[in-house]
Amino acid sequence: MGEETRRSCDANLEVSENRGLCAVPKSDAELNRFSYLKGKGELVSPYPGLFASADVWERLLPSQRARRVMRTLGRIHADWLFVGPSAAIVHDLAIPPSAMWPLCIAKVGSGTCKGTSLTRRTRVQACEVVVLDGMRVTTIDQTAVDCMRQLPFAAALSVADSYLRTTNQTRECLEELVKPARMG
Repeated sequence: MGEETRRSCDANLEVSENRGLCAVPKSDAELNRFSYLKGKGELVSPYPGLFASADVWERLLPSQRARRVMRTLGRIHADWLFVGPSAAIVHDLAIPPSAMWPLCIAKVGSGTCKGTSLTRRTRVQACEVVVLDGMRVTTIDQTAVDCMRQLPFAAALSVADSYLRTTNQTRECLEELVKPARMG
């Protein structure tokens, strides 16, 4: 590998980590270098095509790891909408590590939504979207409701409690949000 590739990889990693992102190779040469360093244990690849220094990655909490991956993916895929537990991470709601993966990504409207072992893809109806920390997510109200409907009871309770503390809403307000819409 050339010295120029080494320098560009080092710069890419440094800039990415300073911005709270994973590094994305900018060329085949960088991809080869990152893959080589991953093989040596100096880098990790938490998501295909994304890299981070192993020592930095090990110091991050599970929510910080997921958020770093999501922040990077949000820059690559500006149309992705993080929902459910993934949106809960962005809203800083309490979510157990077991519910952080796979990442929950939605497509608004119709079309194909193919997931992977690292992503669960779904379709949603048009909904209110907010941008937090460069990531498109559902509102905190919608996120809490989605988590309460999708997660196991203990995880859902954690999100509900966190939502109430974060928003200073009453339990009754949350109950109204969770009630299914009635057809009239």
